[in-house]
Amino acid sequence: MGHEFELHNRVSNLISLLKVQDVSGPEAYVEVLLANRTPYVTTTVNTHTAKRKIAELSSKGEAFLKKYEELKLKQPRDLDPLVYLLSKMAGDKPLCEFVRARRPERPKAPVREASITEVFGRADGDELKAQLPPKGAVLTAEEIALLKGKLESITANIQGQQKKQQTKQVAGTFPEMPTWLTERPYLSCDFLPRGSSNNTNGGRGGGGGHMPAPVRIGSLPPEMQQLAVMEDLLHLMTGIDGRYVVAQRLSDRPLPHHDDVTRQFDVDPTLDVSLRVLATRILSLPAHYSSVARFVEGNADYLNGTVNQALAAAMRDFLREHSVVVAQLEHQLRTHRLTVQKLWYYVQPCLRTLEVLSHVAFLVERGGCRGGKTLGVLHGVASGYIGDRSSQELCLHLAEAASLPYFEMLGEWIYGGVVSDAYGEFMIAEEVEVRRERLTEEYNDAYWETRYTVVQENIPSFLEHVAGKVRDTGKYLNVLCDTGKYLNVLHECGNHSDVEEGRRTMREELRYSIHERLYMERIEEAYTHASRTLLAVMMKERDLLGHLRSIKHYYLVDQGDFFVHLMDMAERDLGKTASDIPLMRLESLLESALHASLVDLDPYKENLRVSLTSCDLITQLREIIAIEPEAIGPQALTPRSVRRTTRRPEELTGLEAFCLEYVVQWPLSLVLNRKAIFKYQMLFRHLFHCLHAERQLCKAWTVHRIGKACSLRSLPVYASSFALLQRMLHYVQNLQYFMAFEVLEPNWCTLEHHLRSMTTTVDDVLVAHTDYLDRCLKDCMLSNKGAIERIHHLLILCTGFAQQMQQVVSSLDATTTAVAGKKGGKSGKQRSDSVLEALQATVKGKAFEEMVSSKEKDFTKNLTSLLGHLHQLSTHDVEHMTSGMASRLDFNGFYQTQVATHQ
Repeated sequence: MGHEFELHNRVSNLISLLKVQDVSGPEAYVEVLLANRTPYVTTTVNTHTAKRKIAELSSKGEAFLKKYEELKLKQPRDLDPLVYLLSKMAGDKPLCEFVRARRPERPKAPVREASITEVFGRADGDELKAQLPPKGAVLTAEEIALLKGKLESITANIQGQQKKQQTKQVAGTFPEMPTWLTERPYLSCDFLPRGSSNNTNGGRGGGGGHMPAPVRIGSLPPEMQQLAVMEDLLHLMTGIDGRYVVAQRLSDRPLPHHDDVTRQFDVDPTLDVSLRVLATRILSLPAHYSSVARFVEGNADYLNGTVNQALAAAMRDFLREHSVVVAQLEHQLRTHRLTVQKLWYYVQPCLRTLEVLSHVAFLVERGGCRGGKTLGVLHGVASGYIGDRSSQELCLHLAEAASLPYFEMLGEWIYGGVVSDAYGEFMIAEEVEVRRERLTEEYNDAYWETRYTVVQENIPSFLEHVAGKVRDTGKYLNVLCDTGKYLNVLHECGNHSDVEEGRRTMREELRYSIHERLYMERIEEAYTHASRTLLAVMMKERDLLGHLRSIKHYYLVDQGDFFVHLMDMAERDLGKTASDIPLMRLESLLESALHASLVDLDPYKENLRVSLTSCDLITQLREIIAIEPEAIGPQALTPRSVRRTTRRPEELTGLEAFCLEYVVQWPLSLVLNRKAIFKYQMLFRHLFHCLHAERQLCKAWTVHRIGKACSLRSLPVYASSFALLQRMLHYVQNLQYFMAFEVLEPNWCTLEHHLRSMTTTVDDVLVAHTDYLDRCLKDCMLSNKGAIERIHHLLILCTGFAQQMQQVVSSLDATTTAVAGKKGGKSGKQRSDSVLEALQATVKGKAFEEMVSSKEKDFTKNLTSLLGHLHQLSTHDVEHMTSGMASRLDFNGFYQTQVATHQ
């Protein structure tokens, strides 16, 4: 229900923002959205046509495409559906004008420049200020370059420290990488940052620190230039600066374009033009190498997760192979068999490989991908290289290597029901705080939905359409493990070692492939096995249907003798205030009533308990069902947020607070959770009040049997009281008949048939049982505030009038008996004659006449109001069976005549 409330809230906000005046309200739109929604966001929409359409219709088409490409690099899951929706809106001119006319104006905030202290903090800002020259100072080009280098170095250190601090805060309990990895820059395979080396041999000087060449390369002969530039290029291919070709320093801040994060190189301008052209072409290889090396080193820590680590390890293997190629080329150079043209020819395969690796690294880094999102990127890149077989095979190799830890977690989940995700990268998240014990403690507990949830951003794109099955498979197995049944299922195929070996084999067969059928079949098999096994446990071993049938006996009162025996024993106690009734006595009376009735044959009668609630039925209905539509929001989900206008708990009688509890064990508590039991309790309390009202009316009729000796023609008021009793009895009995035989029994037969022949999973059982209870509550009109308040008020009128009629005879009988005792006693016939005379005198009195007249008017008025409400319900909601109920209550049109007469 949480997503429905959230959707209702968002639709309400959208209607409010657009200033739409719609009498139908947000409910109609919510129903349409719920009927057409998909469980997971799809990314297969035709965004190419959509974005082109928006660009053509927009006055800033180029800016839109540029922004789209910038956002696309971050791999957002909802971008493509949003663009598709915007393209549909852009093609609808009336809709665009409607939205544009209601666009709210944004207040313009004053723009001011942020100071250095605000950006970097006080301590770091003061350090930067100390390096700045005085205001108005004139600097030479060399001084400006030197100042720029100092500021860049200080800024890089500040940002590095800030990043480390953020990493420590996010990492939490993750293992920390050794500090010497960052303290020893020579361990890096990438070019060293400027100023980190003081070597003088032109070796690993990085972006700075290398000594300039003794002479300009242009002063050397062409053959020497070729040898020198080839030696530099080979150094650059392994992340080492050359003497005449050096790497530029990378920008510290992230930039939106690919070229801005690609390594650039400075070539000696005096180099021969032909060599310069070839060298520039070859330099793209060191640039890609630098990107891959940075990615490999940046994803070696635990914070990025095991998927990124596996991807970095696969890329490191390619870097090792690349180092072998560079060593072979260096051997060719030392033996004077290598030229620049040959070098360009030999590096072609490596160039394409590193280009693909660099592209993958860029997409993963720029999108902040980890876990399933990284696998989705790899799958998308591999699918995009359909025409390039070698590049596709390379991407598939990376995807297979990176997916190993993810599919290992997937295997643990679908074959063992265990979430083995230490770094938060798997598609299933476990909420350890949500305990199964809460199923029997809290009303609105959503254990089945919230204990294990799907993390949208961690779903690989190739597993989106089976994410629900993956979640359910592990949940089913987890339930089996908790019940102790899972090991028995495993042992059915042999000894424990064979079973473990079989599970290990199944996990090994669960591998990523471009052909989805290979792993989809494994997921389908695991899902089918888990769902069938758990369903068999719940339906056969734990006898769910037997428990539901037992609940039907007690809560839906289909065994009438149980209620009769219970009320015969406990009616006097239930007439007291709830706080004065010993619960143990009620438990004892309940046990006696169970053994005295037909339900004594029920094998699950020991699960029944007695409880006294702290609120009456109307309050309970308001707290649980009758949530006002305009109050929908996070605060409306708690029962305490609903208004209370009823009596205090200490004022309740036992009849108003009496309720039954039914205790079940795990895993049946998944179906018979607290929420379901509360719905059963509402049905029971409503039926209990109806049965109590009928019992009181019948007792009043029985007590007044002495009045049959009276001439009703001479006592018209007394005749009216009997007629009113009959009308009330007709109302109560037809109300019970409608609920029992037209609502509860047909719905129970539907549920029983569904559970026996149409359910294949536990989720089907949960949905069928929830629908059954919701239909019963709806058709019994307990979910309609106006109907239930009218029905409840009529029941109170019937009970009150029946008790008043009983008190009339009881008080006269007691008075007559007391008078007879004082006069020496009378025979039974004489005492009856005395009571009859006193009764005739009483019913002729004005007080009795006013009481009957008042009750009759009140009953007629409220019943007429109820009939009008039922007719209105049947007109607006064809699913309601209220028209049949109205026909039963007014079978001869008497109340319609009353309405016409009063009008």
